[in-house]
Amino acid sequence: MLNNKKTFFITLLLFTIVIGFLPFGEFNIIVQLLFVSIGITSISGVFFSKNNGHGYSLNTVYWLFNYTFFFIAPVTQFKYSTVFQGDFLISNQLYINSGLIILLASLLYLFSYNFSYSRFKVIRLRVFETLNSKLLLYLSISASILFLFLIKFNIQVVLYRPPSGWLKLNTLYGNLGYAVVSVIRYIPFFCLLFYLLSNVKSKNIILILLALTLIITFPISLSRGILAGLYLPLLILFFPVFNKKYYFLGLFFISIIIFFPLANSFRDMTSKGFNLSYSLFNSPHFDAFQNFMLLVNEKIVTNGKQLVDAIFFLKDNRIGSGHILGEQVGFTFFNIAMPFLGEGFINFSYLGVVVFTLFISFLNSFFDKNYINFPIPFKSIYFVLIGFEFYILRGDLSSSVKKMTGFIFALLIVVFTSYIFKKLNKKA
Repeated sequence: MLNNKKTFFITLLLFTIVIGFLPFGEFNIIVQLLFVSIGITSISGVFFSKNNGHGYSLNTVYWLFNYTFFFIAPVTQFKYSTVFQGDFLISNQLYINSGLIILLASLLYLFSYNFSYSRFKVIRLRVFETLNSKLLLYLSISASILFLFLIKFNIQVVLYRPPSGWLKLNTLYGNLGYAVVSVIRYIPFFCLLFYLLSNVKSKNIILILLALTLIITFPISLSRGILAGLYLPLLILFFPVFNKKYYFLGLFFISIIIFFPLANSFRDMTSKGFNLSYSLFNSPHFDAFQNFMLLVNEKIVTNGKQLVDAIFFLKDNRIGSGHILGEQVGFTFFNIAMPFLGEGFINFSYLGVVVFTLFISFLNSFFDKNYINFPIPFKSIYFVLIGFEFYILRGDLSSSVKKMTGFIFALLIVVFTSYIFKKLNKKA
């Protein structure tokens, strides 16, 4: 049965072995054995890692990404001898070298996550929990009106995702207006999230906050990373069935194989119209392993420069890690992703892979163990990360930091406005 952990694990184990050794296309026992090992490690991480009793967790997201992008996608691409850009063949030895790095990083994550999870003490943070529903409504309405004003009440911006760079050039007050827009459009979402996580709920207020969220963060107007960061938490909170592990696994996996490729069809609708396209593992949507593999092969290391550029993302002369790779190997298209482990390599070589793996494992274990005891603002960040960590893992880091900064500033506006309002009420 679906709720039988052992049966579900064995089913996935058999599926992994079958996918890894399908009798078509290219065949190399060492390459495919490596990929199958990564797949088995990933499903073991989902089923046998320490957990907080909830169906969803950052650890689960990590392993689902690992399983999809470092097992299913690359083994498919290996079988078809797929190269997304360029006129070259990828050798079996390069697949073996890169697959071994991913496997060792996966084992390191598995050990460090469970070790740190068992060692972290439960932390109870004290932050005010009293939320004023009227304030959340007024704040959401004000943010929505300001957002619409700054985009010149352009209904196409509300409904569709504009071409890259268009919004920055067509927002009132230039860069300042664009910076404000990049933050305030998430305020209604955080007001809704705060309210859903509070103890007192009114259906009318929920509906109003949800409507405002949908108006200024309409799903097809968002990039895939932001879409996951905003709407996956809402699905979990509105439909408690996803608190069960296997339902969450199903939701997330379906999102990866169906909505993740399809969401790109809505890109640039204002300039190119709707272009329905769907391609799965043998497509550039799933190029994470191949980009990592080429990066390792070229031995591109910036000694921390990319990390600095990611943190200080407002620098005008920064370029993404995928762009650097593209220039090195002669790509014609440079807007490509770089997975989190690739970011580790491009910064500090193999040591960077180790450091980045340990960092994400400690972060995930800390949040997974403690989020239930967190106050609402920290719980909100946790729920956003449930969806957004997938984007962080796929990359690139600079874009992830930029988008996460927008989330955090929007959350801080809600937090500090609520705090000030509470203080003023006390004085009154």
